[in-house]
Amino acid sequence: MIIDSRAEFSVAQAVTATGISTRVVDLGAGPLLTSMDDSGKLMLAITCTEAAVGTATHVRFSLESDSVIALNVSPTVHLQTADILRTLLVPGFVVIRTPLPAMTNFERFVGIRYTLVGGALTAGRFNAAIVLDAPTWHAFPDAVN
Repeated sequence: MIIDSRAEFSVAQAVTATGISTRVVDLGAGPLLTSMDDSGKLMLAITCTEAAVGTATHVRFSLESDSVIALNVSPTVHLQTADILRTLLVPGFVVIRTPLPAMTNFERFVGIRYTLVGGALTAGRFNAAIVLDAPTWHAFPDAVN
């Protein structure tokens, strides 16, 4: 998988409360990836790197854009997951791996919003990025089948 550091929203970001990603991408700073114009090949990939622990029952992830970097004036939701059961969020769990919608409706600043449902998290880390080729290969532990 090819990751452009300018297109990363979160790198092992600890999520303990509802909020936005540690990085917000500025689309006004120029193209992020060499094929940025070909949105059909760009994908959003979010993975869990540390098990989610706490009183939250579910976590929802959304890709949002806004005219301000804080994503708090009039954010536009472009992609959103269903509420994902917290107990499923273990290391290696793929939250979402999906093509981006056409980027013509995106505002200048783009980020990920982590929404906790039913409480807070005391642990849980996530990676999130726009990638050219999200991995479809998955490593499994050695086992006798």
